[in-house]
This record gives sequence, structure tokens and C-alpha cells, in this order.
Amino acid sequence: MPTPKKWVSRSSAWAILLAPFTLTVLFVLQPLLSLHEETKASLGEKEMLLERFEAELAGRGELERSIQALMDNHRTTGYYLEGSSEAAIAASLQEKIGSVAEANQADLQSIQVLPMETENGLQRLTLGVSMSASIKGLFHVLYALENDAPHTFIDNFQLQVQSSASSENSAEHKELLVRFEIYGFLNPESLGEAA
Repeated sequence: MPTPKKWVSRSSAWAILLAPFTLTVLFVLQPLLSLHEETKASLGEKEMLLERFEAELAGRGELERSIQALMDNHRTTGYYLEGSSEAAIAASLQEKIGSVAEANQADLQSIQVLPMETENGLQRLTLGVSMSASIKGLFHVLYALENDAPHTFIDNFQLQVQSSASSENSAEHKELLVRFEIYGFLNPESLGEAA
């Protein structure tokens, strides 16, 4: 049986031999192992992101085809005045103005086709309109003309209150004389086909 002195000396020897190993594990391997774990976790997150991006990229072609199909189908729908000729387009717009005025109890006095203009490479059809209407009727006429398809725009708006014999008419029932220009742009594709 070893004596306590030998036991202490052997323990000390083992401690001296194990101390560098223990210090190496504590100060070198332990940080390396924790760095490895962090890198492994980060790599796992990046792999998940990569899978997600690859899935989105795989669906991108289909999405781009869908967007292109929508753009092709709706490129000119509702934006331009359509028709086989400038005269037909002007007549169609005059008819629209007349039906909107009639539906809103406005008295259409005149419509005049103004000379065609080119604006930013597009042909602009303009009509001069004169009508009389109540405030409520005028509101509905203007709203319908500017907000329905195809897009039309009102410009050079002039408003005059017509004098009446009875001054007891409320502002809501007074007749207004209105002059304005309404314009829209002709579809360059349909005009190209008609020419």
C-alpha cells in the first residue's frame, strides 16, 4: 500500500501532467467548441433562409408570367378612348355625355368637337360642352364623366349662376350654366389597327 507521501507525490505528478491538458481544454478547446456550436446554429438558420429563397425563386417565374399576362390583357382597357376612327370615338363620347346629362336632369345645350391635339405622343380628343343643371345634377354629371371608363378629364371649367325671377330659390335648386372641355386620349394600338 502506498504511503501518504507517495500518494501526494503521485497526485501532484498527475496534476502537473493534467494541468496543461486541462488548461488547453478550458482556454482553447472550450471556446472552439462554443464557436463551433454558434457557427452550426448560424449555418442552420442560413440553410432555412436559403430554402425559403429558393422556394420563392422557383415561384418567381410563374409570378412574372402572371404579371405579364395581366399587363398584356389590361394594358389599354379603360384608359383610352376606343373606336375605329376619330369621328366614331368623338360620336361615342358625345353620346356618353348626352346620356349622363339626361340621367341627371341636366339640359345639354351644345357639344363641339375641338381640333385634335398631340400630347406626349398621344392623340388627345377634346369636346367643348355647354349645359345647365342644378348643383346636385352637375355634381353627378361631372363625377360620372371623370370616374367612368374610359378615363376622361375635365378642363377649362366655367360656372355661371343663371338669374331667375324668384329669388326664393335655394342654392340647391338654382340653375347653373356650365361650360367645360372634356378630353381623353385615343388608344394608339386601336388607331394603328384601323389605319
